[in-house]
Amino acid sequence: MNQKNKISSKETTTRYIFYSRYYAKTIGRIKYPAFVPDKNGETSVFRISNLDDQQIWDIGENHVSPYSSRTLLARGDLAALDIFDEGLEIEADTTNHKLHANIVGWPLELAKIKLHATNLAKKAICHIKP
Repeated sequence: MNQKNKISSKETTTRYIFYSRYYAKTIGRIKYPAFVPDKNGETSVFRISNLDDQQIWDIGENHVSPYSSRTLLARGDLAALDIFDEGLEIEADTTNHKLHANIVGWPLELAKIKLHATNLAKKAICHIKP
């Protein structure tokens, strides 16, 4: 990874949420399944440092929602440091968007995946789509 795409521990990321079962609207909490990696062992996030709230929602609406064919419901903002503290990594994946990245380095054991995902969900700040 070149220096330009290196993710700093001071950055903030967001995980866009398209399923109501991935967050608790009434208490404003992200649930662990939102962070469980896909079959490729990756969890898609976007780098949102230096963006305002409207810019963050616009990325979800214009670049993520059409790809998933689902309605954007919420997002979970999370410090990159919190991801690194779980022993996971963030790799820039700018193929489709310059701010896209993936959380990688997940363990193979389901119990350990759930533990890491739970810890990330507890630290994520839930934002319900206005």
